[in-house]
Amino acid sequence: MLKIDKLSFRYNPKGEDVISDFSIELDEGSILAVLGSSGSGKSTLLRIISGLEERGKGDIFIAGKSVQGKDVFMPVEKRKVGFVFQDYALFPFMTVEKNIYFGMEKKDPKRLNEVIRLTHLEGLEKRYPHQLSGGQQQRVALARTLASDPKILLMDEPFSNLDAELVDGMRKEIKEIIRNQKITTVIVTHNKEDADYLADKTVFMD
Repeated sequence: MLKIDKLSFRYNPKGEDVISDFSIELDEGSILAVLGSSGSGKSTLLRIISGLEERGKGDIFIAGKSVQGKDVFMPVEKRKVGFVFQDYALFPFMTVEKNIYFGMEKKDPKRLNEVIRLTHLEGLEKRYPHQLSGGQQQRVALARTLASDPKILLMDEPFSNLDAELVDGMRKEIKEIIRNQKITTVIVTHNKEDADYLADKTVFMD
């Protein structure tokens, strides 16, 4: 489902590679955890996969289709990749319902209700982000991403903004959702416990 072949990246054309000859292949529904220290290129890797960062060199294939390579660069909106950002990136002036709708190409009330049930947001549809807990905000961000039916799910430090007592429960919920939806997932984390619980494969970046 996701294949990365000899991916390299540097911020400065004259500088050193932040990512060097990175290769991985993931089957449908599998979960990859990317561990590493701050500045090791973990979040940059997600941005390259999603198409938000164009300066990477190497080949990326999603569902057998080349999205990045020599003379190939597929834009973000065509890659079928969902991204849950570390800060959730919710729109503060939009309700839960409208935030989720924002992730859809066309408004689909049936799909809205599906992802609301899937992420346990029933009864919160008319609330605004500031009225939600950290865990609820994370669920909204995940629901918005799932609403677009992505082939690949990217999550950047999904538990870093949660209180410690919430992390175990959210790990379990997210793993169940990923397994049930059979979405190939790449999770960036600094916490080995996240990787041990969630991932089928783990790579280290330094």
